[in-house]
Amino acid sequence: MLSAAACSSSASESGGSGTTVSTEPPTAYPTSEWSTADPTAVGIDPARVDELATYLGESSNCMAVVKDGQLIGEGYWKNVTAATEQEIFSATKSITSTLVGIAQAEGKLDINEPASTYVTEWQGTPSADVTIRDLLANVSGRYWDFTTDYREMIAAPDKTGFAIGLTQQAPPGTVWEYNNSAIQTLEAVIERATGEDVGDFARTRLFEPIGMSTTIGRDGVGNTLTFMGAKASCRDLARFGYLLLLQGQWEAQQIVPAEYLAEATTPATDLNAAYGYLIWLNRPGTIKLPGSDAREGQLWPDAPDDAFAALGLGGQVVFVVPSEGIVVTREASPGGGVQQQGNVANEIARILSG
Repeated sequence: MLSAAACSSSASESGGSGTTVSTEPPTAYPTSEWSTADPTAVGIDPARVDELATYLGESSNCMAVVKDGQLIGEGYWKNVTAATEQEIFSATKSITSTLVGIAQAEGKLDINEPASTYVTEWQGTPSADVTIRDLLANVSGRYWDFTTDYREMIAAPDKTGFAIGLTQQAPPGTVWEYNNSAIQTLEAVIERATGEDVGDFARTRLFEPIGMSTTIGRDGVGNTLTFMGAKASCRDLARFGYLLLLQGQWEAQQIVPAEYLAEATTPATDLNAAYGYLIWLNRPGTIKLPGSDAREGQLWPDAPDDAFAALGLGGQVVFVVPSEGIVVTREASPGGGVQQQGNVANEIARILSG
């Protein structure tokens, strides 16, 4: 059932379940707890939040709705609680993007340099000129076919080694392909550039500073996964989405450079207006989805143009609308319902906008 916080007559009082209800202006940043507010207090019709919970509750495990930094609604189903963490699949890719941005800000790498600076196995091969930016934008031209990417790489104990060992299929920048294996090579880029384990880098630079308890899984030989593998709660994903909405600022700390996130949420290639740096976008133009031909249009017609999202298999969603100060997260069990990530994001926008 939906849990929407009611507006309190006092400045702050206990709201139960680890939250604080406040009538002060929206909390800039959640601390260990989220401030909550009645949707009406932040300009959202409560009926819309209820409708969203009804829609998502059909096949979801949880949802969280944040407006201007306050939690205005959440829902939990199938014995899931606010503390439950689950696999978010390819929504992990957007986390990987922020790690690259952080590493660049620390002077450890430059996304415009060849990935072969760090993936030395590619030096002297047709992949030598593939840039880190090409990997982030899914235009690397690295080898892809369905069986290789969704079966062989998934089954490989050493996923990073398997991905690095694939060949170059097309010149970089000429083909957009949703390439899990190419994205897994970013594990080697980040680790070799920073000299740190990628999971530890994520924990100390991203998760802990914004209060996430999220962890990222590893392959059979201990490599941190970068194309999938993060486990998070809906509330922790809301923290991540809110960080992106705030252009990487968290209290007094710039966690991710605003300049990097501006690039990451802008189309990275004319081949796909719906994709930035491992983040899905709502810009109109030529759009291409995995396994589909390119077409003209917009990914979420009912959402503002500036909306963007981290999306994962089975309808894992971190949906962000900067112009409206809204973050909505949703987690589900793959195969547990008919809703998929694309239409879920559009329905979120449709329902909340009325």
